[in-house]
Amino acid sequence: MDQININHQSKNSIDVMGISGKFITPDSKFRIKYFSTYANKNESHHKHLLDELMPMRERINTSEIHDISSLLQRDLDDLRVSGSLIPYLKNQIRNISDTNHIAFFPAILAVLIPKDFIKNNKDDSLNYPYFHELEVTQLNQKIDRVDYVSNFDNNDEDFYWRLDKYKNSRLGQLKIDNEKTSIVVLDGQHRSNAFRVLTDSFFENQKNDTYKVFYDREQVIPDYDSDLPVTIIWFERLDQAEKEDIKPTVISRDLFIAVNDNAKQISHGRKILLNDKAPSSLLTKFFFSKIALTNSFDCTKNQLTLLHMGFDINTDLRNHTSHKFTLTTPEIIEFTMDWMFFGNRRYCKIKNVDSLNKIYKVPSERKRLEYVTFDELLIEASGQVEVTENEYNEKSKRLKEGADVNLIEKTFFERGFPIFLSLFTDVGFIKKHFIATTELNANIEKEIEEGEKYSGIAWKQIFNGGEGLYYALKSLSEKPKKGKELRSRCVNIEDEFVLIRSKHFNKDSSITDVEHTKLVNRLYSAISSKAFHVGYFLSFITYFKNSHFENEQLIDALNDFTSRLNKIDNEKWLVFFNELPPLFFGNHGVDPKFWPTYHKLILRVIQNENELFNESDETKKNSPEYYLIFKETESKIKQYALDEFDKKISETKIDDYPSNIILDEITKIKNKLETVYSKLGITLIDLDYNTQITIDISKLMSNSENEDEEEDEK
Repeated sequence: MDQININHQSKNSIDVMGISGKFITPDSKFRIKYFSTYANKNESHHKHLLDELMPMRERINTSEIHDISSLLQRDLDDLRVSGSLIPYLKNQIRNISDTNHIAFFPAILAVLIPKDFIKNNKDDSLNYPYFHELEVTQLNQKIDRVDYVSNFDNNDEDFYWRLDKYKNSRLGQLKIDNEKTSIVVLDGQHRSNAFRVLTDSFFENQKNDTYKVFYDREQVIPDYDSDLPVTIIWFERLDQAEKEDIKPTVISRDLFIAVNDNAKQISHGRKILLNDKAPSSLLTKFFFSKIALTNSFDCTKNQLTLLHMGFDINTDLRNHTSHKFTLTTPEIIEFTMDWMFFGNRRYCKIKNVDSLNKIYKVPSERKRLEYVTFDELLIEASGQVEVTENEYNEKSKRLKEGADVNLIEKTFFERGFPIFLSLFTDVGFIKKHFIATTELNANIEKEIEEGEKYSGIAWKQIFNGGEGLYYALKSLSEKPKKGKELRSRCVNIEDEFVLIRSKHFNKDSSITDVEHTKLVNRLYSAISSKAFHVGYFLSFITYFKNSHFENEQLIDALNDFTSRLNKIDNEKWLVFFNELPPLFFGNHGVDPKFWPTYHKLILRVIQNENELFNESDETKKNSPEYYLIFKETESKIKQYALDEFDKKISETKIDDYPSNIILDEITKIKNKLETVYSKLGITLIDLDYNTQITIDISKLMSNSENEDEEEDEK
């Protein structure tokens, strides 16, 4: 079977033998073709293939990628490769050889993509290759040939890749033009990297020392004689005359989710950015994609970048401590999008309220799954979302079949994206974070010019590489000297940033620099919580709906809202985030259930006379100060009833209590609030608190059911 001539090459290419096949999806305009082969270190073409099975991070710099899907495939858990997969292959699990141990890796899944697609998938002039089928004679034998070229009408041009098959056989040769085509690993980049380390391919192809921190050349096995199974796929149009637009990064993303759902689980944040089915995930992807396209990791413009958005966190939110530059994450943004565009507005009310508890705390996570359609922002999205339930009675929101995603995207960028961008970048106390980042970037650039080795690696690759290296480096054992300098420089960079940022807030002369920095850090810690995010963005929606602005004046309303926020000086925001939370949240300052409290507090500090909580006697009783004074007094009375009478409050009467107990508690809480409010430059809403709260406490005594329990049961 030598009629396919593998000894003559007309160009620089990867030529491998294997077996071909196809995979068809019903009712799809496209099909997948695949080619099963192998990579190793001993045969030149298969060694060439092995060298090309590098992670995305080694193929292209972050600055050259502006597509979120391509960026997502850059991260790789080097600790897992070095500490688990390599010992598995070497039969050195727990540093002990086992004569009964057998190691094997399933096939690596890689896709063929023209190189220009990765760098610029927005270029409309780029076409995924078309195929031309022909019969050729080689070595006096006829073979079936398929060339993949960019021009449908021209089959004489050079191919991206070529498939030659024996007649009446699946066996054949795949020839890949390595100068025009990228081989992108979809599934198995950890396995392929482990194999590359053992065969020395990893060390031979390293352009810098960043990743060598995690590996040791002693891990190389000189005589390692194994074949790594590889399945290479590409895409074909079923009807080429229609010239359907193939988007390989989109198709690859769907495959990436599918194969990883059945392998080692990717983080929830990753799934959000790769999910086109859940509406809140889709909007999150739109937001991240726009920032990736416009700013990416460019830290020179005092703007929000992927560095600040937890883009490369490769673990779930509850399992990590993010670096100091992180203000938000995909999980937080998705949570916010869900409440903002598809959540129940009962928790945003400031009038027509039947219970204070219902507007200051969400009783349970399941309340988020209640779906209500709105026409205030995404008009076109109304009716395109449904709540589904799986076999385990777990609910989720999904786009309905046939939903117009392009229309939703268009509307989001007209009415949704401006809100998110403005509230992140046009508000002074948040923008200080980006200004400090730009200042730090300038300092590091100077260090790089002066030849400081580790500053450039730490800043450009560990923090701004989009690969999750910060979290891998943080998990690396501190005992080995390897990586010590790099880890130390990362710590110094974070410390320097925190100090720069704190200097943008005027320090109270009565406290030390350390105490001042802690206050600033607490401010940003609160900002980076789910509770603040939802409360903050929804406070604008409530302000907008209660303002004089018409529905089409969203941008005007947004400008007015940010102007009000900016009238509050940054030092007062330090008070807001450091002194109000202990009063209103206690130990629950970052609990997402308390986002309605942040929502009300923000509205309270920006309100003018005769609006919002000052609009009427009813709204005054829904104000944060009334809520706090009432809840603290209620708690005091409940405890007194339990301690003194061994009864519930509903089993007592107002005459059972000492005459001063309610008034004393009201006075105590009012004094605390007045002290904090005075630092914020505001006063308590004018209301007869003594009379009103006494009346409301009396109502509790005639109510046999606890409000919290009543709400939770609904």
